Amino acid sequence: MYNYSTNMASNNLTNMKMGRSNSHDSIVDSLNPTSKLLHSKPSNKGAGESFGIKDDSSVSSSNENVPMSNVVHSAFLSTQGAMSNQSGKIFRQPQPEPPTIQHAHELQLPIKLLKGEEEIKLREDVTYRINNRTTYRGELVLTKYRLMFVTKAPDQVQVLVDVPLGMISQIEKVGGQARSNIGDVPYGIEINCKDLRCYFFDNAKGQNQRRNLLEHLTRLVFPISINKTDVTNPVQFFSLFFASDFKKKMCPNAIDEGWTLYNKMKDYTRMQNCDPHWTINADINKGYALCDTYPDILVLPSNFDASRLSRVAEFRSRTRIPVLSWYSRETYATITRSSQPLTGLANKSCEDDIDLLRKIADANVNQGPKLLILDARPKVNAMANMANGGGYEDYPNCELEFHNIQNIHVMRESLRKLQASLRTAAHDDKTWFSDLENSNWLFHIKAILTGAIRLVSLVHNEKRSVLVHCSDGWDRTAQRIGHGDKSDSERSPVFLQFLDCTFQLLQQFPSVFEFNEKLLITIADNLYSCQYGTFLLNSEKLRTEMRVSEHTMSLWTHVLRERSLYLNPFYNDKIEKVLLPNNGIRQIKLWKNYYCRYVPGFKSNLDAVSQRYSTLFSLRKKLTDELNALRQDDEIQAAHNRTSSSMLMSSGTSSTNVVTSSNSLSSTTRQIPSDISSKSSSISTATFMN
Repeated sequence: MYNYSTNMASNNLTNMKMGRSNSHDSIVDSLNPTSKLLHSKPSNKGAGESFGIKDDSSVSSSNENVPMSNVVHSAFLSTQGAMSNQSGKIFRQPQPEPPTIQHAHELQLPIKLLKGEEEIKLREDVTYRINNRTTYRGELVLTKYRLMFVTKAPDQVQVLVDVPLGMISQIEKVGGQARSNIGDVPYGIEINCKDLRCYFFDNAKGQNQRRNLLEHLTRLVFPISINKTDVTNPVQFFSLFFASDFKKKMCPNAIDEGWTLYNKMKDYTRMQNCDPHWTINADINKGYALCDTYPDILVLPSNFDASRLSRVAEFRSRTRIPVLSWYSRETYATITRSSQPLTGLANKSCEDDIDLLRKIADANVNQGPKLLILDARPKVNAMANMANGGGYEDYPNCELEFHNIQNIHVMRESLRKLQASLRTAAHDDKTWFSDLENSNWLFHIKAILTGAIRLVSLVHNEKRSVLVHCSDGWDRTAQRIGHGDKSDSERSPVFLQFLDCTFQLLQQFPSVFEFNEKLLITIADNLYSCQYGTFLLNSEKLRTEMRVSEHTMSLWTHVLRERSLYLNPFYNDKIEKVLLPNNGIRQIKLWKNYYCRYVPGFKSNLDAVSQRYSTLFSLRKKLTDELNALRQDDEIQAAHNRTSSSMLMSSGTSSTNVVTSSNSLSSTTRQIPSDISSKSSSISTATFMN
């Protein structure tokens, strides 16, 4: 058994086999702020010295190329997979999958690993830096699920970094050799995460340690981008993600209950409420033939000829036609969704599309003939889309509003700025408020809430039906995560913004939600973790074809099994009202328990709140049990009283009978002949005297 604390000799032998140094030389503690590292260059006093390895001045700052002799030497050592041909030119061979080099149970880590992550995929000696003030020597340990940094003896064994691989968004090299005469500049790898965490690990400069580590990390963290896997094959695709390993250990031969929670036919039936103006159509998109990013069952106006929908689909971006998303039983108003119309610069139109929108408006018996279209984009963006063939509705039977919600690229950049502001605040909070404001993150949350408030007001107060869309119909109303993909150009933080907006509602209306903040954070974390299959793949079509429920577990299974953790003790199920939140800038709060939880020095109150909730639920249960016991005692007493009353009534009847009998006996006695009576008296007297 390998033990960090005691088995140093074994550890040294392992490190020698892996080409790693075990020097415990001192490390320079004074470094520039982490926020300034991205464009920094190393010096001859780089972090590599802490591993007892001399600087390799032949390594360049950008590509880390090494002289021919070093490359050939590395090739013979099988460290780079580089070989030379007859002309002497160096070429790179494809790197094989890093072999499993350790079992997790042998490491005796001070944390509990999940079932299915027993194999260690990578171990590497590194130095972990926290805000450039504190350094720890230890090992970077990777399973198929997570990346950990574990300290080693003589330090106390701790897991200081624990992040799911799916949470990692970028792995970047920091530092180089071109300007090595500049002061204490770090040299290593920076890891940025989708939940705003950021880690920096120093590497030894010799033997191409950083390059090897970067390649192995990239292969494990971004398998879709690196591995040549047939992603249309379910077995090959899910083998890239830990969710498959977890499923095999937890419930290999069954589909867990979380996958069966939602039934869209039941939901559509409930929502439609037998309204004859709407019909549930299971044929038009059967096999996802009409639109591959829509469900295979759609709810459409019943008086619109389904044969015309193909022409509507041709006129809508990505064939995402207007379909029902929400229905009000009280007002008959509806919310429908679609993508932008393909009007283009020529301002083309489609009579089938115009007529479909008219039918949607007519289905609402409480409104006039005009449908209101809420275009989530800024108008300038909508107009710019016309140059690419897109556009917006300029229809006589519709009213159009633009709502200035920015696209995914602006949102992603805003989130990046929020992350940068948090990193800066970790060691210098003088500019925290201005940095937060400049990120515009809260401004975007406010814009989304403003659009939602307007939509609710139209549907509930004005009883109007509304069509909502943006460009492709999913960039502001759906989520693209990009699991396992190195490129982030199409990643969207929209789902995170949805959770953030829900958090804002939870703050303003604390008693109308049955769930608590912990559930929102659990969902946000598992959005990226790849422990469950709930957020893998981008559409119902892909999830169905790839049989996601057979290869992975659902997050909702975990939530159901741990339901008590996510309940709100202040929930009042008697409250039935439409929520119209206050979207004033003073009311929009930064979601600190999510965004700030990994900032050094920040103390999240989530655990304390969860403990308080648990205490409240315990007290509620105790009081409820006592109340039920009192009620039961009252019922028992009431039953006893009823029984006693019945007995008394029965006893009263018996007494009356006894009195009646006595009276009858007296009458009979009076009727006895006097001689018999005298004899009886004589006998009684004689008996008394004797």
